[in-house]
Amino acid sequence: MVADGLIFIDPRNQPGVTNWNIALTEKGEKAVLGEEWLPEDVDSYLTRLCGKIPGLDRAIEMYMKEAILAFNADCYLASSVMLGVAAERSFIISAKAMLDSGMAGLESFKKKFENENASYFSKWVEFRKKLEPMKSDLPQGLNDPLFMNAIGELLRLTRNSAAHPSGDRLEREAVKALLEITPMYLVKMNELKKYFEGNPV
Repeated sequence: MVADGLIFIDPRNQPGVTNWNIALTEKGEKAVLGEEWLPEDVDSYLTRLCGKIPGLDRAIEMYMKEAILAFNADCYLASSVMLGVAAERSFIISAKAMLDSGMAGLESFKKKFENENASYFSKWVEFRKKLEPMKSDLPQGLNDPLFMNAIGELLRLTRNSAAHPSGDRLEREAVKALLEITPMYLVKMNELKKYFEGNPV
């Protein structure tokens, strides 16, 4: 916990090494309050995720649990692959909600989405194209390109890199960072899904 920045040894007002206290850092206090994503604690991480996304898709929950377990087993490549799969699953759910909304102008996307031979990336690109004109109509926070263009792309690229036999390794810090930002992406994609479900044409 010291290495993870959650606690520190506090010698203040305590003479002698054996009497030093252990105190929470600011990050540790947030963790106790449930305000920090801690993949080292599988149950609290998943509980918080399910709290952020009521009715979380069971497949996404399964992939996220596998990602956390792999991370704690020092299997960082496997963890990053599972995070990418969870992100893809959330995209599929949001994309289906968009198509089911009956919005006009989705013919090309529908054709691409239903094409089993089309790559995930090509479907992802088409989805973003359809979202672009909606920016002004989307609720605040859902028109932020950060989660869609930056985080979504990072998860996809990291997954692809880890799943190919390149021999490249991933550092623990890099995968932990992915585990900390993936929930934000999943929450945003779920909000997009709810937006499309609540705004049928």
